[in-house]
Amino acid sequence: MARHANAFRSLAKSLRGLEIRAPIYVATASYFAMLEGYGASQAVIRRVHQSPISPEDLILPGPDTDLIRDRFDGCHLGSTGLREHAQMWQTSLRGTRHR
Repeated sequence: MARHANAFRSLAKSLRGLEIRAPIYVATASYFAMLEGYGASQAVIRRVHQSPISPEDLILPGPDTDLIRDRFDGCHLGSTGLREHAQMWQTSLRGTRHR
């Protein structure tokens, strides 16, 4: 978990070092309809995706795609799910004012 978060923070630091000051969004995406017992792994993935969020560094939460259940194979989004996904991104992006 820490390795992923550190790699993400390194990427963000590199972007900031290039004078890129745009917000960086991180979606939470861990859902996969699996056999019983996957919940613990899903919880770890959720924490990893949420760990780099830092509003003071303009690293902001994107949508929580785990809330989308229209998945034609238990993982990939169906057409309704894709529309919902787009709407969630639109909502996330509209809530930001660039400094």
